[in-house]
Amino acid sequence: MIVLANTITADMGMIPGLGFLGPAMGLPLSVLAAVVERPFYTLAGVRRNTIWYSLQANLVSLGVGFVGTLVAAPMGDAMYTVWPFLAVAVSIVVERNYLQRRVSPNVVIWEWTILGNMLSAALCVAILYFIVYLRNAYPAWDHRMRPYAPTIQVITFFGCAAAFAYSFLWPKAKATADPSSSVL
Repeated sequence: MIVLANTITADMGMIPGLGFLGPAMGLPLSVLAAVVERPFYTLAGVRRNTIWYSLQANLVSLGVGFVGTLVAAPMGDAMYTVWPFLAVAVSIVVERNYLQRRVSPNVVIWEWTILGNMLSAALCVAILYFIVYLRNAYPAWDHRMRPYAPTIQVITFFGCAAAFAYSFLWPKAKATADPSSSVL
């Protein structure tokens, strides 16, 4: 499977020679997608805690993507053709609806949500192809980097998990401290 947005698990990994397979790569791709989509969500109408809500929306989208991948996998080769487009569409709907619940009664504009998700999906695909290129052009990196892979994987996992956990804690703590403040 190919990586698109954050609704499909990574196939190749983001770091040459350190790519770990499957769901673990969903976290850094989701963090990347959240950062890329953040300015679009601001334009879409999310005026407070935008980066935190973007991280939350991407984590929810990632969870839906994992379930969707499990459902789609047994459907065979035909699904692999449709899945990347379906994954981006699902990501758009899930994230926009999640954000809408967070900023209600304000309205989250669909067009900006669509554009942000399409850009983050394109970036994830570009990273995938760049990593494939690097792996083919510099195959020795895998061997040289292998001893460091477990450490980097653990740091990446816990760093991303901390970012997601903080994204849920910060808006609540900030609202309790000062409900009128505008943060990221």
